[in-house]
Amino acid sequence: MSTSQGTQTPHPEARDIIRPHAYDGIEEYENPLPGWWTWVFYATIAWSVFYVVAIGLGYITNYEEDWQAENAEVLETARAYAATHPQVELGEAELAAVVTSAERITAGGVIFGEKCASCHGPDGGGLIGPNLTDANWIHGGALASIHKVINEGVLEKGMPGWSGTLKPEEVLAALSYVHSLQGTTPATPKEPQGDLYVPAEGK
Repeated sequence: MSTSQGTQTPHPEARDIIRPHAYDGIEEYENPLPGWWTWVFYATIAWSVFYVVAIGLGYITNYEEDWQAENAEVLETARAYAATHPQVELGEAELAAVVTSAERITAGGVIFGEKCASCHGPDGGGLIGPNLTDANWIHGGALASIHKVINEGVLEKGMPGWSGTLKPEEVLAALSYVHSLQGTTPATPKEPQGDLYVPAEGK
């Protein structure tokens, strides 16, 4: 019911469950939280204290340690796969004969966008990975050297080997596209890394 001034009057039986305090004339019913909710809340506080102490004492690993452990496991698996699946080495002449195919370059551009652009940039100018448009190469600029890096990767530097994911023809397509990037002008090229590669005459 309400008074003539428009303020609400609680039910008489509710007087026993009104909390003994008021703020600006506003009273509050005694309406405690469910017991299970309260205990869950207390448990989260206890767990947070335990979690911080456990991390400090080394009983719980942090994100970086977990990432390093999982990355080491992935690299070991990749090494084991490479040891049991040796790749057929193609010579410079064989590779030079296939990398100029327009169809293969187009297919390689799709693969590059999906697999390589996140590290080397959409235009090959380099991000985490090196610039692929200049004449400097960390692991050699010969076609056979690039083909080997794409196939086997450079695990210690975070470059995965794609032989376990891509088919041999897809690896050749990726190589063809990377080769086609030579001499292009990326938007924000990364500084040269590695040694300057000068191809032998006629190659």
